[in-house]
Amino acid sequence: MLQVADGYQVLDQLAEHAPSVVLLDLRLPGLDGITLCRRIKANPRMARVPVVFMSGSGHLEGWQARAGADAVLAKPFALPQVLLLLQRFVKV
Repeated sequence: MLQVADGYQVLDQLAEHAPSVVLLDLRLPGLDGITLCRRIKANPRMARVPVVFMSGSGHLEGWQARAGADAVLAKPFALPQVLLLLQRFVKV
């Protein structure tokens, strides 16, 4: 698991590592989650990596559709919710 502080660091890390899934908040310093998701999905090497938005903002499904995210997780959430969602994308 990698954790970074802003959207630009996400792009830097994605250039070095191929994650199984990316969890993004909509509100990130630097690049916001929407822009970041669009960049991930536009990159042929990364386009198949699932992106999950996590946010306390309303209208997550609308943002999901506009940015091309694979799923949304509304805050507050419990760990079992996160694990169930991740099981859809990560085969253990």
